[in-house]
Amino acid sequence: MNIRELEERLGIPRANVRYYEKEGLIHPARGSNNYRVYTEEDAAALEKIQLLRRLDMPIGAIRAVQAGEVTLAQALERQSQLLAHDAAKLARAQQVCRSLLEALRAQRKSSTVLRSSGYRSMASWPLLSSSANRFL
Repeated sequence: MNIRELEERLGIPRANVRYYEKEGLIHPARGSNNYRVYTEEDAAALEKIQLLRRLDMPIGAIRAVQAGEVTLAQALERQSQLLAHDAAKLARAQQVCRSLLEALRAQRKSSTVLRSSGYRSMASWPLLSSSANRFL
């Protein structure tokens, strides 16, 4: 099949197909006209790549699975750990947002203005980086 057919069948943009080829994740043959010819194996590999990318798995990890350097189970376990870490980080960020909103609402109710020193003390919270001081 050609790239248009592959694109329609899988719903994957041709730019992504070419990118995965450039990254060495698929290896389409070339026809007599020098056009790429995609096989069912290429389509199956792209479907697997799409699924793993939806899990935010890095290209390098997908390449390692394809090369047999790690098993799919190992890669999925590692990705699950990374996603759990990201979820915890997002939960902390969400809590900081809620705390800031509560502080701002409390300030409005008491009709006082938060001084910049109040914001500075928030920069010491674990989630906020030292670069946050530039904005406070």
